[in-house]
Amino acid sequence: TVLGFWAGHRNSRIRVILARIWENDTELAISNNRISRAAGELVYQKRFYRTKFCICPGGSQVNSARIADSIHYGCVP
Repeated sequence: TVLGFWAGHRNSRIRVILARIWENDTELAISNNRISRAAGELVYQKRFYRTKFCICPGGSQVNSARIADSIHYGCVP
């Protein structure tokens, strides 16, 4: 089980700050790249299933499915 998970581009100030703070934390799975749902749906689902807290920082888009995905897969957003 992973404590926290986030995969996404560092395209906002808060994402850059969080990535710098957490990038070496061994209890968190932080990735600088998005997981392609088309190519890696199973990988994406497994990350959510294996994580307690899904980090959902604001980015370049107002709307994001990440919060709904987190809840759907049992990960606290």
